[in-house]
Amino acid sequence: YQRRVRGSGMNTTPVFILLLLVPFIFSQVGDPGYDRPYSDLPNMPIHMKEGQTAADCQALCEQNSDCKAWAFATDSSSCSVGGTLCWLKNPVPAIVPNACRNSGVKGQSLAPYNYRPLKVGEIMPNGWLIDQLNIQANGLCGYLADFWPDIANSTWIGGNTNDPGGLNERVPYWLNGAVPLAYLSGNKHLLSQVNRYVDYILSHQQSDGWLGQCCDPWPRFPLLLSLIQYHEANPSDQRTIPVIRKFLYRLRQEIDNHPLQSWAQYRWQDLVLSIQWMYDNYPNGEQAYLLDFAEQFKDQGFDWTAFFTSSAFPQQACTGSCRSLATHGVNVGQGLKSAAVWYRQSKDPVEIANTNYRVNKLDQYHGQASGIFSCSEHIAGKNPSQGTETCTVVETMFSYEVIFSIIGDLRYASWFEKLAYNSLPASLTPDMWAHVYLQQGNQINSKHCDPSIYTSDGPDSNIYGLEPNYGCCTANFPQGWPKFVTHLFMGTQDNGLAAVAYGPAIVNTQLNGKTVNIVADTEYPFDSTLTFTINSQTSFPFYLHIPYWSENPTVQIGSNQPVPAKPNQMFKVDVPSGTTKIVLLLPMGYVITRRTNNAVSIQRGPLVYSLRMGEKWTQLRHYYLNSSDWQIDPTTRWAYGIQLDVNNPSSSLQFVGGKVGPMPFSPIYSPTLIKAKGRFLPQWTVTNNAADLPPPSPVNSQEPLEDITLVPFGATDLRMVELPVLAN
Repeated sequence: YQRRVRGSGMNTTPVFILLLLVPFIFSQVGDPGYDRPYSDLPNMPIHMKEGQTAADCQALCEQNSDCKAWAFATDSSSCSVGGTLCWLKNPVPAIVPNACRNSGVKGQSLAPYNYRPLKVGEIMPNGWLIDQLNIQANGLCGYLADFWPDIANSTWIGGNTNDPGGLNERVPYWLNGAVPLAYLSGNKHLLSQVNRYVDYILSHQQSDGWLGQCCDPWPRFPLLLSLIQYHEANPSDQRTIPVIRKFLYRLRQEIDNHPLQSWAQYRWQDLVLSIQWMYDNYPNGEQAYLLDFAEQFKDQGFDWTAFFTSSAFPQQACTGSCRSLATHGVNVGQGLKSAAVWYRQSKDPVEIANTNYRVNKLDQYHGQASGIFSCSEHIAGKNPSQGTETCTVVETMFSYEVIFSIIGDLRYASWFEKLAYNSLPASLTPDMWAHVYLQQGNQINSKHCDPSIYTSDGPDSNIYGLEPNYGCCTANFPQGWPKFVTHLFMGTQDNGLAAVAYGPAIVNTQLNGKTVNIVADTEYPFDSTLTFTINSQTSFPFYLHIPYWSENPTVQIGSNQPVPAKPNQMFKVDVPSGTTKIVLLLPMGYVITRRTNNAVSIQRGPLVYSLRMGEKWTQLRHYYLNSSDWQIDPTTRWAYGIQLDVNNPSSSLQFVGGKVGPMPFSPIYSPTLIKAKGRFLPQWTVTNNAADLPPPSPVNSQEPLEDITLVPFGATDLRMVELPVLAN
C-alpha cells in the first residue's frame, strides 16, 4: 500500500538540487517540484499566455466544477516543456517529484476539531493531581537523565549510547512525557534536564534539516510531539518552529527516495498529527504543501482500516505466524486514531465509522476489564492473566484523547479517563520509581516466570523495575499523566470551553481576547462532587461531560436549585462575565460486566475494583536512588468467588470512602474500598505461573464465607479483577 515510490524516470540530480531550494519557495501556491501525473480532463494541457503563473492555473481549477487537482509547467533555463501549460485533473492523482512541475489539489483544508485541545500550561494540575505529577517528577522519570545510559549518554545529547536495535527512540519517548511533566509540575530538576536536552537537539540540527543521527524516521515522530509541547509551554524560544519546518522539508525528501517501512509505516498517524498542527498554527503560506505531505505520509503508511476489517485481524491470542507489526500491541494502540486523524483531511464520515468499528472490535476480542486490551507484545485475547504492555496503555490513552478531540464522541472521553484512573497507575509502583512491562488483570505475582503464560514476551515481563523485559516503556510511560492533564478541558466550536474528563485542575486561557480562569475543586474519582469556580472577563458557553455511569446527576449554578442532567451528554451552562460557581454531582453507581467464563468485573464510577492481596516485596537489584527491580509475592489467598446479586449489586457490596492522601493509588493508602463476601475456590489453580481462567460462573464452594476487600484497580500491584460469582 505504497502509492508513492522513488523516482519518476528523470535524472535525480536536478530533483535533489530543487528540493534543497524548496524551503525558500514554498510561499508560492501549490507544491513546486512535484507533479500529479495522469487523470487529465479532456483536451489537456491548456496553453496559457506567457507570464501566467501557477496561481492562474490554480484559479482555472477552482472555476471548473469537474476539476479536483492541477499541474503547471513553463519553459525555463532548466526545463523545456513547450510553453506555459496547465493541466486540470479528476480524480486527484498521486504526487511524484518532478523539478519542472508545480501542482496542487483543489479546496484543500482541515476539518476543525470538535473539541480543540488547549496548549500545554493552560491547564494546570491541582489538589491530589499535582501531588501525583510531583510523585512522577520525583520518581524514575525525573532521574533517568542522571543514570540510565539510554537517556543519560544517548547520541541525542552527544553521547555514544544507542538503543538496542538502533532505533534511538528512547530520548524522544522520554521527552514526549518529560516535557509536559516538567512544565506542569514546575520541578526544577526535571525542568533543567528537559531544557538541556531540547536545547541540544534544537542547536544540533543537521545542515540539511535532519534531527539526530542516522536514518529511521520513526523516532522523530514522538520527538516532534515533544517539540510541539515544548513550544506551547515555552513560546519565547523562537527556534522551535523553524527547526520543525526545516525537518519536515528534509523528511519529505527522505520519503520521496526511501518510502516508509517498518515502525514508521505503522505509526504514520503520529507524524501526520504534527503536520496538521503546523497547518493549524504556523502554515506560513504552505497549506497545500503540508496537506499534500500528510497525504503522501498516509499513502505510504499501513492501512489500518483494511487490517481491522479483514481476516488478518486475529480474533484470539496471536501466536506463531499470526504475529506481525500489525498485531504488535503498541502499534495497534497508536493505529486506533489513524482514521480519526485522517478524517480531518478527508472529511469522509466513513473514517468516523472506521474508528468506532476498530475500537469496538478490539474490545470484543481482546478487551480487558480495566479498559485496555491485552497484548503480551502481540494482541492476546480475553484471558485476564494475559498482559498489556505499559507503552500500549499510554499510547492508547493518547489515541483516545486525539479521537475525542476530532470526532467528539463522549465514549472516548470516558475511555481515556478510565485508562488514566485504572490501567495507567496499575502499571506503576505508587512512588513511580518502577513499572511493569506487562500488567495483568488477574496478576497473582510479580516475578521471573518461566514458563510464562505470555504469547510473546519474556519471563521478567511482570516484574516491577527499571527496564523489565525491554526498556521502551521505561522511556515512554511518562506521557500518561501529563497528557491526561492537558486534555481535561478543551475548547468548543462555539468559542466556549468543555470539561471533558475530571480531576482537580486550574484553567487559565483566553476567549474572545478576554481572560478566563476556572478552578476545578474535587477529589474525583474518589468522590462524586465537583465544584467549578469561574472568573471570566467575557460570557461564554461552558459544557460539562455527564458520564454514562452516573445515577441521577445534577448541576447547581450559583444559589439556584440543582437541576437534573442526562448521562452520556454534555450539559451546557451559559456563563456570564464575572464570577460563577457551578457544583456538579455525579452519584456513582455500580457497573457489573460479565467477562471470561461469566465471571464479573465491578466498576463504581470511573474506578474498576479488584481483590486486595497481601504483598511481600523482595529487592532483586538496585540501580540508583530509589530505582530497583522488585519481586512481589502474595501473602494472602487470591482464588475467590464473590457473593454478588448482579441485578442489585448494592445489596452485596458496601462502599467505604475516605479522605484522599498524598499517594492515592496505593494498596495501603487507597481512599476508597468495597467490602464484600466471598469463598475460597480450591479448584482454581495456577497454569504457567499465572492464575488459570476463572472457573465458570455460577461456581460452587464448600469453603466458609469470608470477608473480602476490593480496592481500585489502579491502587494495586497484585490483583484479581475478574472474579467468579458464587452459586451458594
